[in-house]
Amino acid sequence: MAKLKAPKGCTSCSVGGEEFAVKKGYVTVPDEAVAELIPHGFITEVDEEAIAAAAAEAEAAAAAEKEAAEKAAAEAAAAEAANQGGAAQ
Repeated sequence: MAKLKAPKGCTSCSVGGEEFAVKKGYVTVPDEAVAELIPHGFITEVDEEAIAAAAAEAEAAAAAEKEAAEKAAAEAAAAEAANQGGAAQ
């Protein structure tokens, strides 16, 4: 048997004439039903882990990009201040 995350709002699915209830967002179906359900938005636990890992990686990249932009802005402001200080002398 395989445990799949169901699409939002889904309360059950039918495979091979057998009905499976979605409980707390998940449904347990025979292994051979997985390939049939994935195109309908069901996600395997492995896919869910990959999605979470990709989201964490994207969040870390965005934080690093923001930090780099803030550092560049601070360096530009310091250089501008140094140039203005040199021109005033």
